[in-house]
Amino acid sequence: MTDNLTAEQLSALLDSVFALQPRERWLALLVDLPDAQAPDSDAWAERRRLAADWFRLLHLRRERLPFTAIAFCAYPNVGSNNGDLPESAAVAFDPDEQAALPAGQVLPFATILQSASVVLAPTQFSATAPLKVLARQHGFRGATLPGFTRAMIPALGLDYERVNARVLQFKERMDRAAGVEVALEADGRRYASFFDLRHRTGHASGGLIREPGSVGNLPSGEAYVVPYEGERPGDPSGTAGELPVQFGDEIVVYRLERNQAVEVLSAGPASEAERRLLQEEPAYGNLAEVGIGVLGEWGVQAVGSTLLDEKLGLHLAFGRSDHFGGVTGPAAFRPRPRGPHRPRLRAVRAAAGARGRGRLRLPGRRARDDHPRRRVRGVAQRHAKSCRWRRPRTRRNPGVRSRCGSYRVKSSGETASCGKARRSFASEVTSGTASSCARWTNSQSYALHPDCSARRRTGADSMAYSRPASSVSASSMKTNASASDSACCRR
Repeated sequence: MTDNLTAEQLSALLDSVFALQPRERWLALLVDLPDAQAPDSDAWAERRRLAADWFRLLHLRRERLPFTAIAFCAYPNVGSNNGDLPESAAVAFDPDEQAALPAGQVLPFATILQSASVVLAPTQFSATAPLKVLARQHGFRGATLPGFTRAMIPALGLDYERVNARVLQFKERMDRAAGVEVALEADGRRYASFFDLRHRTGHASGGLIREPGSVGNLPSGEAYVVPYEGERPGDPSGTAGELPVQFGDEIVVYRLERNQAVEVLSAGPASEAERRLLQEEPAYGNLAEVGIGVLGEWGVQAVGSTLLDEKLGLHLAFGRSDHFGGVTGPAAFRPRPRGPHRPRLRAVRAAAGARGRGRLRLPGRRARDDHPRRRVRGVAQRHAKSCRWRRPRTRRNPGVRSRCGSYRVKSSGETASCGKARRSFASEVTSGTASSCARWTNSQSYALHPDCSARRRTGADSMAYSRPASSVSASSMKTNASASDSACCRR
């Protein structure tokens, strides 16, 4: 595993992602600092060291970069993901000053962002929401890297032109969809929910952040949309159903109504804690995002961090949505020490031995000869029994759902002698065949992504995954994709 980028690789990444112009304003590198309420951790300290390494590497190439200044900015943490940024930050403009932080020059955040044309934010608590809002005011381009670790560095070396093209395909399908139906299975029970996508357009976060006023994650590779929140008078949201989410060894089941988690149906310590949170803060239950990541097609492995793992497949989030184009912002939340955005990237790890099958239907025309169907059977942490994007009923299309992009999931396989889930993986692609063995565990980020110890493909790019094991169900999948795709899209 690569421990860090070289100065040349870091410069190339900036040029590729931001399309650097001959003359740019500041490059601002933002980090947040621990305090008594949010104590330091090894991962947090390592992230600040990594940011300092990037700062020094960029200074080594300062004469070759178009920035008028490179600023390292340290600010007090805000205690939660996507909380509003503080009024000021300590700023250093060379490595010697950076070593002395947080002592030194202090500038208003507004001044820093007005002076910057590119912002990088490898922080502990996500700054994506406030930076998206502030970018529209100040015109900078920003990449947020909350929870970034050195294990994610290989994902920064992807061809983001290709990643972006794949993300745009899903974004266009979200734009045409009236809603998405999701069926999940946990502990032998099936749970169905519907997410209303009317009056909304999708967003593409494909790793190209080139327009002034735009902010996205790095690593990147997802299309996402805010479900309709019912803000139009007389037109309530149709989002409803039951949604199971795994917290440790406990499955918490939410009842959804009008795009809100209004009740917890399950019992247990985690269920009681979530029930209390919903009572104390109703806006916490707002369904804020439905997203599909694509980086699994490039062989990127789950690392147990939301930042990367959500880019590998289907994910959902509760809480604040105004930075995505929704209507739920900080004003909707009661004052409290913890913040308004609580991602739920888990739709849910079922109990060992659970089985499921499902189908994804995306709007579009029926598959043709130039859009071949490919079968993939393999290991998946697959708990969705079905997920169907629904197209509005019109005279030209009276409820007909296309088969383009459909897939099926079917559990199969046996348990390894060690007691850990182990399955075979085989796929038919135009360039050859692939095989792997896999081990599974529940990740702390609650993502639902394939995770195998090795994968080899003849005539195609190689993939590698690693993760400790635990017993879960295995699945097989059938999907449609274009002949040019290197791998099928995974949830």
